[in-house]
Amino acid sequence: MLTTGTVTGTTESGTRHSMRIGRGFGEVRRLECDTCGYRRVAQFDVLGKADRHLADHGVCTAGECEGAGAETAVRDLGPLPWLLCGLGMLTVLVVVVLRTVAG
Repeated sequence: MLTTGTVTGTTESGTRHSMRIGRGFGEVRRLECDTCGYRRVAQFDVLGKADRHLADHGVCTAGECEGAGAETAVRDLGPLPWLLCGLGMLTVLVVVVLRTVAG
């Protein structure tokens, strides 16, 4: 799995949950929890599903919990998807320029 982001948070008991979000084959996204071994394949709303899994374990997500000592989950989305998209767009641009010059 190519990890493209993580969502982490800590429960009130001090257990740290870390959800890795990655790409599978095609447009499929994979979710894996390093703490409890939870795995899921999803196509839509990957961050929401990661937030729901953490909420099931008592981690506050997306500002849902307010009050003393409430820690919110941290989303860390890597730059890799943006770099791959930019590389793809650059490749298309080069092909178009080369075809117009040759044609």
